Amino acid sequence: QGRGVLPAQSSVLERSNTSGLHAKSILQHPLPDRMAGSGRQGSFPPRPGPDDDEIWKQRRRQQTEISASVERARKRREEEERRMEEQRKAACAEKLKRLNEKFGCVPKPAREDSLKEKEKIRENDIEREKETTIEKEKEKLIDVEIKENQENDKEIEEEKEREEKEEVEEI
Repeated sequence: QGRGVLPAQSSVLERSNTSGLHAKSILQHPLPDRMAGSGRQGSFPPRPGPDDDEIWKQRRRQQTEISASVERARKRREEEERRMEEQRKAACAEKLKRLNEKFGCVPKPAREDSLKEKEKIRENDIEREKETTIEKEKEKLIDVEIKENQENDKEIEEEKEREEKEEVEEI
């Protein structure tokens, strides 16, 4: 206690295994929560943290966008695989047809089946093109909706900033 420390402060020094200077500086400059009975808050109100709802909405929107992108990519890949498989089958059928004609082994019913198969392939291609068109339209609608949500979020954010500026100006 020879360092000019009061008896009430000596217990603080004994509890903390730090030098006297450090403990003294803590006592001279107490943290706001250590100030007893000041009853006065800081000159600025506590700044609100980011809005949890807004963060949650943004994360949900991002997850939705990611899921939609993954789903579209999966559908495109499956569609491409189906198309390639049908092209391989058609090429094999055409090659078989040419070989049969070359060796004179083509029965007439086989040709009719071949025509029916080609027609069926064409119908499938048309159906797939329709599905692709519909999928692209859905993607466009999703993109428009995402842009609208982003614009709404931006407007909300600007409104919050304006309100905060007004509050600061009032102070």
